[in-house]
Amino acid sequence: MPVKLDYYTSLHKKLSSRKNIKKVYIFWGKEEYMMDKALEWICKALSAQRVIVDGSSKDLANEIASNLQGGLFQVEKVLVIKYVEEPERVLKFLELFLKAEGHFVIILRKWKPQPLPKRVEVIRFDSLDDESFKEWLKDKFKNLVERKISDQRLEYLAKRMPRDLRTALNELEKLKLRTYGQLEIKNGDLDVLSDYEDYIASEVLSGLLNSDSDALIKALKLLDDVEEPTYITSGFIKYILSELESESKKSRFSKGDFLRMLLNITKVDAQLKSLSVDKRLLLLELFESFKVNVG
Repeated sequence: MPVKLDYYTSLHKKLSSRKNIKKVYIFWGKEEYMMDKALEWICKALSAQRVIVDGSSKDLANEIASNLQGGLFQVEKVLVIKYVEEPERVLKFLELFLKAEGHFVIILRKWKPQPLPKRVEVIRFDSLDDESFKEWLKDKFKNLVERKISDQRLEYLAKRMPRDLRTALNELEKLKLRTYGQLEIKNGDLDVLSDYEDYIASEVLSGLLNSDSDALIKALKLLDDVEEPTYITSGFIKYILSELESESKKSRFSKGDFLRMLLNITKVDAQLKSLSVDKRLLLLELFESFKVNVG
């Protein structure tokens, strides 16, 4: 579920003090920018070096062991295990991490609650809620873009941009360059921003297929914000096609599952374009269909 900005403010305060730092952390969620910030806070509090380990490595045990070995000059380390597709492959090393030197952060996309040792803490990283995202944008305009923006334009921007903070920061940097020498953001300035409707639609479909707890809420918000309902089906179609083209990705859905989904989406897309129907109801039924197990 989306969180308030205070959530990350409190986390910053907590992770900035060495006495609060746990031996092992499990980070999970979609907000990768805030995960990176949390790692910065931990490393700064510990005066430690960040070391990345590829969690998808076939010989993960050896990867971890080689990074646990100290050199001639001992430097405190924070070992970060990323790209973990199967959590069990890393969680089995928890006892080893608790006995070893240094600190450890395991980064997962999803987490199922389970008993853990006392010195292990789980932290969820989720997107900001509507008001917090606008508050975050307003702060970035003041301190990063260094331009004034009207409440109306800020509202428009908050609806248009994805909640992925790293992507949002990249867009703000583009806006800063576009408005060099200006004191205030004008309507035409926003044309420099990328079109994220397909991106947001793809993110919503991914959430529905992965049974994310806040997926339906995000889907309903997309339905309220989008100007034209076919933008949603267009984004869904592009997402399914990208999944079909990507042979390297591991998915719980078969090629047949994706083809059936694609057929369903294209039927709805055609109905939205050619029939006099309740478009909202039609899309709600489409959203609901992705919550049913496929295949």
